[in-house]
Amino acid sequence: MIKPKAHIVYAHPSKKSITHEIKEGYIQALTENGIEYTLIDLYESNFNPDITEDEYLRENNNIFFRFNEKLIQIY
Repeated sequence: MIKPKAHIVYAHPSKKSITHEIKEGYIQALTENGIEYTLIDLYESNFNPDITEDEYLRENNNIFFRFNEKLIQIY
């Protein structure tokens, strides 16, 4: 039987985002189920983004960060 594997391509400028939390949850589920995975984080791999984390946080006025904090408190 072939064991499933996953390759995650992640690209988000902020670790304070809901997207980051979703990625972390996905990795946790893969690990708990014994599924092998590889991950590439484009922002940590010297990817030349159109937006930096500072620009993202400034432009979004931290709306998503506050939303993310509320989600973490709920769970």
